Amino acid sequence: MRWNDSRIATGLVIVTLFTMMTMAPRVGAASESAAYDAAVRTLREAITPRGNGEHLARLHALRHLHDPSLAPFFEHLLSHPDWAVQTHAALGLAAIRDIPIIDLDQLRACEPDAQGATLITTLDQHEFDSAQLREVLTWPTLPDVARLRILIDLRTRGETVSRNDALALASHPDLEIAGPAAALATACGDPTALAEFDERLSTLSPPLRDAQRRLVLVFVRENAWTEARDWVKTCLDRKDASAE
Repeated sequence: MRWNDSRIATGLVIVTLFTMMTMAPRVGAASESAAYDAAVRTLREAITPRGNGEHLARLHALRHLHDPSLAPFFEHLLSHPDWAVQTHAALGLAAIRDIPIIDLDQLRACEPDAQGATLITTLDQHEFDSAQLREVLTWPTLPDVARLRILIDLRTRGETVSRNDALALASHPDLEIAGPAAALATACGDPTALAEFDERLSTLSPPLRDAQRRLVLVFVRENAWTEARDWVKTCLDRKDASAE
């Protein structure tokens, strides 16, 4: 679908609404026309990008209708050029299934950012078994932030996580990925990952350095990674010394 062609997009809306309305009880012609016009307007606005994100709020609301008749609408949105719209589409389709779960085959065809956002949104709900998560880790387009979250999730389940996979992310240029990954690598038995991460922080200003350490401390505490106790103690000692 050429989403830059508003006539095609509007045609999709009308076809979807026709399906919805033929399934609904018949009402008076005037009321039906008004309802139809309002629904067309709502769905058209839901797929029209807006700088303030209003279209995404409308998609969020449509998702929570849990209406199976919206399936064609969400299926077409999976090919939308905006990854945020694709994310709402994947989540919307999951919401109307008998068993609300993401279709991984559909998600793999989405933009990488949509893959990552959808997976991170649903990981806390434990929708996927470990085998499915390991399959997702093989996706070449999987964003690193989602890869990290999946590795942490697997570790939380008591699954074996490769130290090398964690170390690969610990060298990530984004410190908000590298820090938690270094803590994960430490939990997986690497003795130097967090010290090396601290070395990278040495070029930052003290406030930024402290902020990055606090982020890692949160991950260590939430996941009970006792293997990082020495690094945690060093951080606390450093904080006490600076307060003197």
